Order: sequence, then structure tokens, then C-alpha cells
Amino acid sequence: MLHIKKLLIINIAILIGLASYGQCLSTNGLTTFYADNNGQAGQQFDVVALVDVEICLMDVNLYAGTHQYQISTKAGTHVGFESTPGAWTLIGGPIPITGNGVGVATPIPLPINLTILAGNTGSIYFTCDRTASFGGNRYTNGIAVGNVLTANADIQILDGTGKAWNFGTNYRPRSFNGTLYYDRINVLPVELLDFNGENIKNENHLWWNTASEINAESFIVQRSKDGSYYENITTIQAAGNSNTIQNYNYIDESPNEGINYYRLKQVDENGDKDYSKIIAVNKEGVQDFMINNLYPNPASDDLIIDLFSKSEDPLKICIIDITGKPVLEKYITPKEGISKMKFDLSSLNAGFYSIRLYNDRKIMQNLQFVKQ
Repeated sequence: MLHIKKLLIINIAILIGLASYGQCLSTNGLTTFYADNNGQAGQQFDVVALVDVEICLMDVNLYAGTHQYQISTKAGTHVGFESTPGAWTLIGGPIPITGNGVGVATPIPLPINLTILAGNTGSIYFTCDRTASFGGNRYTNGIAVGNVLTANADIQILDGTGKAWNFGTNYRPRSFNGTLYYDRINVLPVELLDFNGENIKNENHLWWNTASEINAESFIVQRSKDGSYYENITTIQAAGNSNTIQNYNYIDESPNEGINYYRLKQVDENGDKDYSKIIAVNKEGVQDFMINNLYPNPASDDLIIDLFSKSEDPLKICIIDITGKPVLEKYITPKEGISKMKFDLSSLNAGFYSIRLYNDRKIMQNLQFVKQ
């Protein structure tokens, strides 16, 4: 089985193989309704995963007319972060979208690619540049923020918050009118042996190999600036079926300045997908301090961190919950090279957490993991 380091990560990329607007590689979808009685520039709402899923696209109940729309996402609930732009990642837009009118679906051509592991929550903020009393997003007055609006065996959509443009006034509770399209994430029959990278002459060289493959379709290479928000940068065809070692490589000729985070999205022939561990490559060379890897992810009682350091300067490692509150801290004087450290997570509740690496009170890295 593929050795997976699944993260609750908020990701965006150009969705490969779209058949049409409003559909993922599969045709899974959950519709609320199109029975609006209110409207504003946009809204924020939570999605709870009952199985591992990737929210791909959406269609929405919009006024007729054209406005500039955009989508942001975040890990965990939107509650408490309704007016905190820094807690959200803008993943698409603004782009002009013309609404089909009230009571019908308007497909939104902005890939969401929001990965949520079973038992966890992610949130979506869809909004437009409406400044007058017309145009924008139509929704329904809800029961209570966090109320389960609708659900199936895979996901729940919760009542959320109406929003004036941009991170403006809250109107609550409000119910999303539309459809979320998603894929289920499955562990795939590919045995990934290794995934590594190195910067050579301002290009990031990536390589990986597999011990065996069954019905493997492709590897989508994804890149991130911060270890949370990812974009697709290329697709590499897989061997398909093999019981011998297969070697793959890719050269990122235009990496971002500084640290680039990479992961592989492995896609099966039937559309199932899963993710590799995350690696970090620095365009300027080796980072002075860097968490190379954290595992297992999701974690139960213990989280192991592989830390690279070029010196013995003191560092602080801090675990942050979804509200931004530090829950565990460790001050260390690392040795040169790779150090392994263990965090005892037994006192933490299940959920989504960030782990931050500090040097002289400056955040050097911010990665995410899930506590089961």
C-alpha cells in the first residue's frame, strides 16, 4: 500500500481532466437547495468529512448579472475567523462570473481542491465585489451556525455566515444554496519507496520511485510556498502495472524564492487518489533550520519530527490548535545535521493542528498535521 502522510491541508490547483464545469474526476456531489430568501456579497460555511474527501468544485445560487468572484478556504471551522483575512488562503479569483439567475445553479469555474480527512472540518468563503443592494450570492436564512444543513455518507454541509464584501459585516445564520462536488480519497495499490528533491543551479530537481504499481494512472506534482496551499505544476504518467522498481523525476525550472514544498498526488485509473509525504527544497540552497518531515500523519499518541539544522543556535517548536492557541512548546538546542524529536500528543483532543518552528521569535516554518 502507498505509504501516506496525509495532511489536513487546504489546497488549490488546476483540476486535471475536468469533463465540464461543476464536476470532479468522479461525479460525487451534495446539493443543499435553491430556495433562497436572502442574499449578500458572499458567505462562509463549514464542511465536515465523514470519509477522506477532496472538495473539487461548486455551483452556487446567484443573482443575474456579472461580478468579480473569488474563493478562499481554511482548515477547521470558519467560526471565530469570519473577519480575519490572515486565517484564510485565497485560492482562486477574482474572476468575472455571470449569474444564471435566482433559483438555478451557476457553475463556478474555480477549482477548490480542499482536502479534508474523515472526522475533520474545512471551511469555504465564496464572495464577490458586490457593493450595492443587488447582485452576488443568494442563500437562505438558516437555523443556527454549525447546524447540519444536509449530509450524505461522505460529507456534511453546515449552516454558516453571510458576509458583506470583503470580510465585512456578518449575517447569521445563513444556509449555502448550491452543490459541492468532491472525490473520495482512497489508499491506492502503489508502494512508494522514496521521494526527494535538491536545488541545482536555481532549479529544483525532484525524484521518486515505486516498488510496485497496480492500475496507477499518474503522479501529479504539487508545489506550495507555505506547506498548506498547493498548486499542480505537472502530471507524470505512471507505469500502470508493475512489480519492479520504477524511477521518476521532474525538474521545476521556475521554483518560488526560498523554500518550496512538494508532494505527489497519485491518481489511479478509476480516479481514486492519495498523497505522498511532503518534502522541502530551498531555491537558494539548504535552509539553516528546517523540519524535513513529520510523521505519522494523522498521528495518535506521538508525533515524530525530523529537524535539519546547520548550527546549534536555539530554536522553539510550538504546536498550535485551530483557534491559534499554543498547546505544546519545546525549546531545543539542535545538533548539526538531522535530529529526531518526539512530541507526546496524548493530552490533545482529536483535530487539526499546526506545528511552527521559530528562530529568534520569527516563524521559520508552519506545517499542519492531524491528531486522531
